[in-house]
Amino acid sequence: MMKRIIARISAACLGLLLWTGVAAANCPATLPYTLSNGTTADASQVMANFNSLQACANLVGVKVFTTSGTFTCDSGTSKVIIEVQGGGGAGGGSGASTSSTGSFGAGGSAGAYYKGLATSNFCGATVTVGAAATGVAGANGPNGVAASFVVSGGVNITAGGGQGGLVGAVGASGANGNTTGGAVTASGATTIMSVNGMGGGWSAWSSTFGLSGAGGSSPLGIGGLQEAIAVGIPFQQGGAYGIGYGCGGGGAFSFLVSSGGAAQSGGNGCPGLVVVWEY
Repeated sequence: MMKRIIARISAACLGLLLWTGVAAANCPATLPYTLSNGTTADASQVMANFNSLQACANLVGVKVFTTSGTFTCDSGTSKVIIEVQGGGGAGGGSGASTSSTGSFGAGGSAGAYYKGLATSNFCGATVTVGAAATGVAGANGPNGVAASFVVSGGVNITAGGGQGGLVGAVGASGANGNTTGGAVTASGATTIMSVNGMGGGWSAWSSTFGLSGAGGSSPLGIGGLQEAIAVGIPFQQGGAYGIGYGCGGGGAFSFLVSSGGAAQSGGNGCPGLVVVWEY
């Protein structure tokens, strides 16, 4: 029975540390199922180790920034895990097509994402979070805005915004290349995860089919979906919006529309986000 209890406590401690991202090296406790001399621990010794690990990983609070502001530490905070997600670019727009032409925009790319552990110089940080990039009819999609967590002389993290998708030039056929995602710069924190943004998807069309570009997805959001049209069906539509945070918008399209054809807007990108977990 004692071995089962010890195993369950050990698993609970390990799971707590892995879930929070707090490295075991930062927790002043020995393994909860053994003593330093190799003998089996009794229940009181196991509980002492468990309580030490639990105190190390205790969550003091969580602050979520969807707009810019200042991070103020709660009382008792000794370390933080910081998540910074840059904004995604909007999808490329489309021009007004004719009965023999089409226009398909490329997808906007995703913003970069960073997650790291800071143990000093993190209080009072200036937090910058950008709003969603909004698609523009018949034009390239605007770029996403970088998100950042910055303390002068301390933690300095920036997750760049994704590029907007390229507008589709009106023509009998064509293609648009994908765009570059945001990049990370970081100092003053131990990196847990660092991901550059996913590029937006290509668009392509001919006289019989067309594909708009999908928006790049991020760790916190799904890019605007790719849209397709085939067998010469006249149609036009704005790009699909991304869902979540940091993702790119989908490209717009206009295809073989001979009457009432109009430029369309690419899908909006997803806004940035900063989350601070205090321990």
